[in-house]
Order: sequence, then structure tokens, then C-alpha cells
Amino acid sequence: MLDDDRCYDELPTEYLRNVVKSVLQNEGLDSKLVKITATPILASLWISSVFKVKAEDQKKSFHLFIKCLPLDMTRRKQMDSDMFFGNEVMFYNRVVTVFHKFEMETLPHVQRPFLIAPHCYRAETDGENDVIILEDMTSKGFVVLNRLRVLGVPELFLVMRKLGRFHGLSLAMKTLDPEGFHEARQCVNETVYCKYYMDKIARDVIEYAFEDAIKEAEKHFSEDSPYLVKLQKFSKGVAHRMVAISYGDPNNEPYNVITHGDMWVSNFMFHYSPSTAINKSPDEMCFIDFQQARYSSPGTDLGRLLFVSTDKSTRDAHREDLLRCYHDSVSDTVREFGCDPEKVFPFCAVEQQLKKSAAHFVGNVLTNLPHALQEGEGTDNDLSFDGDGSDELLKPFLLAYHLKTPECRRRILEVIEDVVEYGYMDCIL
Repeated sequence: MLDDDRCYDELPTEYLRNVVKSVLQNEGLDSKLVKITATPILASLWISSVFKVKAEDQKKSFHLFIKCLPLDMTRRKQMDSDMFFGNEVMFYNRVVTVFHKFEMETLPHVQRPFLIAPHCYRAETDGENDVIILEDMTSKGFVVLNRLRVLGVPELFLVMRKLGRFHGLSLAMKTLDPEGFHEARQCVNETVYCKYYMDKIARDVIEYAFEDAIKEAEKHFSEDSPYLVKLQKFSKGVAHRMVAISYGDPNNEPYNVITHGDMWVSNFMFHYSPSTAINKSPDEMCFIDFQQARYSSPGTDLGRLLFVSTDKSTRDAHREDLLRCYHDSVSDTVREFGCDPEKVFPFCAVEQQLKKSAAHFVGNVLTNLPHALQEGEGTDNDLSFDGDGSDELLKPFLLAYHLKTPECRRRILEVIEDVVEYGYMDCIL
């Protein structure tokens, strides 16, 4: 272990201090000269407490991003943080490792594996001292964009290419190494739509979100409008259908993949090189926050991305090209591994998967848009629990629906219009 403990005093627990010490020692920092600066991040605190740490000696420095269970024990218990942490730890320790090994062994010419996520130095879970230590990508110029705005077109196309590669790895490995892939997919477990969490809170939130969306639709559309009528029918039993889709419906094979599960702007990091800064086109990106990673239809990721991170004008102008970009990336990936894209994932499967998973991503979008577009969402001021009952737990979740901005209302109505126009609500009528 490193010798001088005083430099770690900014880290809040002894367990966290010891883990960071171990990581830095493994990376070769001089124990007698190391300096530590720890900065708490006061946002996105639903599930975690988050710190940025800079550690340096005379020769080198490391920039770390540290997620641990909430220091607030009430919040930790109420949010079941250990369940979400356990899934993300398994994703970093097993899924990323398996994908990288498969890529490097199958494609010997590849110099470095696909950048799915920041490098993970340590991921541990025991239900009490869970911690994930990642490379802080901001030290390399990566940024997270404003979550209250839709993604720009260059960013959207880059996300589609990355998502296509990510899903393509699942499809290629399923084809070439089905046993190895089966072991990898078994490592991720449903968090939000499992029976426990549905009974505790998720079902109530989903039903409330649909009731709220129907009220917005009733104000905007006539009572016989297909937008309102189809939304009302679609809402019946939607929570049950979301659960079924979340667990990788066997009838959807061979198209199920390991998905990110929470595709929106705050979980993307973009890099802009000096040569592209003029036209503001990113040259690289990675995904973060895999707490909702699951084995399911690729349409769940695609649909959430299209309807949370874009608005109607963007979809009207670029939807077809974005889906084609995604499919080209999937095809390039499976082809690189020696598989036939037309057999593994033809272009017609993209729209098919969106329709099959519509209940999941439409429910997810209508549930999450008010949260995504709420100022201060997930901060200490936003999260407060006055008791242990389910009603108290629901309060901070339902608050967002009462604080919707005009922009949020507009975006919800656009989603309703588009999912009806695209036929995504027809499959259950």
C-alpha cells in the first residue's frame, strides 16, 4: 500500500481510500511523492456518489472517475443502489472483457479493442462497498453535452456508428462463439423491469407517466384523434409488455443483443479534435453508465436514442439516414468477423426490431423525458426522502411530471405523433 495516508483524506471512506491506493500502486505511482485531489460531482446522484480524482507524482499523473454507493444510507436503501451497481460491475468485469478478448483473438490485426467505455481500473461489489473506478475521459478532452438539448446531427451519426459496432459485437460473437456469448449475456441482469423493482416503484411510475402523457394529449388532440385513441389503447398493460421485452424474448432470436439500456445524451462522451473543432464534428465517443445493461432487442436502444435525444424536426430530416448509418455499422462489424450481414442482421430487421420493442422504448421515453428535461434532476436538492414508505419514495420520481417545461410538453406530443405515424403503436391494437 502507499505510505502517506494523509493525501487521501478527501476521499470519504476508508474502503474507498484503500481501493484508490491499490489502483495507484498498481499503476506505478511513487508512494512517497503522490498527491491526491478529490472533487465530488454534485449531479446524477440517483444511484451513486461520484468523485473525480487527480493523482500525480513527479513522473506521471492519473485522472480517475470514481462511482461508489451513495454516502447517504437512506438514499442507498431506497434506491436499491447495490442492485444497479452489481449489474454495472458485471458489465465492466465480464462483458467488456469478453468482447475485447473476442475482438483481439478473432481479429489479430486489430491494434486496440473497440472503445465501448472508459478504461476500468477496478470494479467491485459486495453490496456495501461497491465501487467502480474509471479513467476520467475529460482529461483526454472528452465532454458530456448539455442534457437539456437534443443531440446535434454529427453527434447522432457518430452515436449510431458506435451503437452499431456495440450491437454488432454481440451478433458476431453469437454466430461464431455461441457458448462464450451465452456466458457473457448471463452476466447482466435486469434492474429496472425486474419483478422486485416493478412492484416497488417502476410500475407505478410507468402508469403515472402514461396517465400524464394522455392528459397532455387530451389537451392537444381531439377526442377522436388517432394519436389520442392509439395512445390510450397502447397504455393498457404496457408495463407488463415492457417487462417481457426486457428479458430478451426468445421469440425475438436471433436478434437479441447486449444493450446499453439507458441511451441518452448524459451517457455519451464526445471528443472534438482541433482539426474538427471548426465545424464541431466529434471524432470519437464512448458510452458510460451501464447500470441498465440487459440482453434484449436492439430496438430498445435505438428507440430510446431516437426519441429522447432528438426532436421531431431532426427525425423528419434524418431518421432514415440515421437508421441506415446504424445498420451499415452493424454490417461492417459482422462482416469484419467473417459473417454475412444479410443472414445475421438484414436492413429490414432494423424497422422490425423497432416495432417489436415499441412498448419498451415508448414507455421508457414517456417515463424519462420529464426527468431528462428537468433542471437539477438527480442532485442533492432534488432528492430527499422523508420516510421509508412507497409514497415517500415516489415523491421525487413524480415531481418531474408536475414541473414539465413547455419544451418538455412539446417533445412528449412529438413523440406521440411520431410513434403513431411510424406504426409503432399498431402491433398491440
